[in-house]
Amino acid sequence: MDGNIKARHILSMFVEYPERVYPEEDLTDPKKKKKEKPLDYPEWGEELTNVRSTLDTMKKLIAKKVDLKLADSFVSEVDVYIKKMTKEINYR
Repeated sequence: MDGNIKARHILSMFVEYPERVYPEEDLTDPKKKKKEKPLDYPEWGEELTNVRSTLDTMKKLIAKKVDLKLADSFVSEVDVYIKKMTKEINYR
C-alpha cells in the first residue's frame, strides 16, 4: 500500500512541474540557440539528478502496478508524465 501512495505522490509532483515550451531548432544555424526564460522549478526539480531519481522510482513503481493495485487509468496518466519528464531530462 505504501508504494501506491508513493506513486500517487510522485504523480502529483510531476503534475506541478512547470510546462516547458521547447524551441524549434534553427536549421540554417544549428549553433544559434534562442534565449528562453528560465523555468520556476519546484524544489525537488531544481537538481537534474533528483529529477532522474524520481522518474526512476516512478518507473519501478509502475512495473509493480498489479501488486500495488494501480488502476489502468492511473498508469495511463503516469505514462504521459513519464514521457514528459524524460523529454525534460534529455533537454536539460
